[in-house]
Amino acid sequence: MDLNRARALLTEGGYTCVLCWGDVFHTATHRGVRPLVDWLDSGLDLRGFSAADKVVGRATAFLYVLLGVRAVHALVMSTPAKEVLVANGICALCDREVSGIINRKGDGPCPFEEAVLDITDPREALCAIRKKQFVMRQPPQIARHTKGNAFSMDSTGLSGASIALFEDMVLKCEPLSEESENHTAMLTWLDGRIPVPRILETAVQDGWRWTLMTRIRGEMACSDAFRADPHRLVQVLSGAMRSLWQNDVTDCPVDQSPEAKLTLLDSLGKRMKWLEEV
Repeated sequence: MDLNRARALLTEGGYTCVLCWGDVFHTATHRGVRPLVDWLDSGLDLRGFSAADKVVGRATAFLYVLLGVRAVHALVMSTPAKEVLVANGICALCDREVSGIINRKGDGPCPFEEAVLDITDPREALCAIRKKQFVMRQPPQIARHTKGNAFSMDSTGLSGASIALFEDMVLKCEPLSEESENHTAMLTWLDGRIPVPRILETAVQDGWRWTLMTRIRGEMACSDAFRADPHRLVQVLSGAMRSLWQNDVTDCPVDQSPEAKLTLLDSLGKRMKWLEEV
């Protein structure tokens, strides 16, 4: 039985969670919600898998619902988590059932449980979990600017970066790479030449680059208003491109030639995918 095999591997392998379906296994060693969020982001089809987990709270339960597993066994499971799983047709078993999940310090509730406290929809829960993750991961030098400020997560674009929109700031988090370094260098160089966000703080932590910048007010080129008026859109975009092209690029710190771009795509493993899409 898949659930029994997952339970055995969880104990014997020292994992934090294990997903099993027949001879296919997925394992994780990170604690909390991170493995499940990573699996959701990866696009893996885990529907029908059985899961064994060390600790399952209500936030984790919502993630298992989104993954589409058919059964979950936990060493420790909260009553609210069990209710979420059962309500969504998922078999929920545990060694010990508790009223709630506490934080790692043991001095209060788990922050992710607090984040989903008043939520009943799994998709809304995922958004709340992502926001909490974003706050908890911020480097100290970034957090001193953003702490206590309300924000929303922006899903526009296909870069894969996480973007938080504050009232007068934007925070971007992306994997550390040559591309992310180039973005920072270009923004710094363009500041004062054309209207671009001004960098307030940057930080690198655990392989991620965090860039906090001012927020420029305006309308996205992909907005409904512009899409309804393509003539106006072309005028606005062409004007912006003319402003950019008027700058002398002699001292530009980033090589933006086609050859350099293709080399960068190769290094990121994206060139073939890009060519196929084109």
